[in-house]
Amino acid sequence: MLGIALLRQKEFHPFGRYLEIVALPDCRVAEIEETLMRAVLDEAGDRALQVSFEESDRSAAYLYDRFGFVEMRRTYRPKLRLEQVILPPEEPAGSGEREAEIRSFAELAGNGEALDSLAELMRFAYAASHEANPPADFPVSVWRTFAQADDLLNEGSFAAFAAEGNEALAFACLHESENEQEAELGWLGARSGCDALMQSVDRKRMEYVLAGGFVQLTAEIDDTDPYQRPLLEKYRFETSRPLLTYRREADDVSKKAEPKKEGRT
Repeated sequence: MLGIALLRQKEFHPFGRYLEIVALPDCRVAEIEETLMRAVLDEAGDRALQVSFEESDRSAAYLYDRFGFVEMRRTYRPKLRLEQVILPPEEPAGSGEREAEIRSFAELAGNGEALDSLAELMRFAYAASHEANPPADFPVSVWRTFAQADDLLNEGSFAAFAAEGNEALAFACLHESENEQEAELGWLGARSGCDALMQSVDRKRMEYVLAGGFVQLTAEIDDTDPYQRPLLEKYRFETSRPLLTYRREADDVSKKAEPKKEGRT
């Protein structure tokens, strides 16, 4: 066997199929990969296709570009040595900002109304970050599992709620890492007009990390994420080359499975 092409369907993102083409290093020539690609496109029918690969893999970018894929996003996996972090003084709340109460996720145990509101806000924020490949329309009970995930650091994850009631306005998640000296930033989001509250819960999360004896902070941040993307510059993460995700839409998949012609120079 010289190579293989894999197509997968994900329940969480049903509006497309996920592609992976693997060829033996000594056999990775255009003819083999193009043959596999034509077979994939014939099998895909009218479904959109999506594939991810390292930015350093220029031959993959060349292959997918020739078959009509376009770059959809870049995913950064940065690291931050916490000895480098000094939080500036917290800014006072503005006169037009909503009054809110900040609670850790640990304080939400047993409060079904608050957890459901938080889950709805998580769904809103995730969808805003994945407009090109939206999630399935799951009930709030499914999204609630993300607010109660086993690897969450509940004492270090925070949400802002309206001063009266259990309406979630902003949230910031923090997760365990395989390395006990590391923590991983999770989802971040806010309702429209609640950006200042999002900054507040993010600050509470960072205060927990800095006081918790952790040495390093990691994250996975998409450049399509309007909430997390600014953190790369805010905390001056050390970034490496990103993971690229390319997509070929359904309208393109239905076209003839032939690569674009190369122009002469």
